[in-house]
Amino acid sequence: MNDILLSPIRLNELANMVKDAVADAIDTQRHSKETDEFLNAKQAAKFLGLSVSTIYQKVHLGTIPHFKRNSRLYFSKADLTSYIKSGEINSVDPSTFLK
Repeated sequence: MNDILLSPIRLNELANMVKDAVADAIDTQRHSKETDEFLNAKQAAKFLGLSVSTIYQKVHLGTIPHFKRNSRLYFSKADLTSYIKSGEINSVDPSTFLK
């Protein structure tokens, strides 16, 4: 059996390490559930808050991730979530301007 070497660590560092590990585990679990979930055009429209015609337009333009199988459209919920996040803009804290 290998010897385990423990080094001194501050309590707040340990708390942050545990918090990060739990957050990673939750994200992994959430992602694994989403990867198996596929939506049709109507469900994708509802998920994104768009009309079905807008979904078809985005498919035609190639601006939304999708799959075609036997002339049917499918959308991965995980891919749609990434699609939404790809448009994320980092906001600036307004309090930095008030100083």
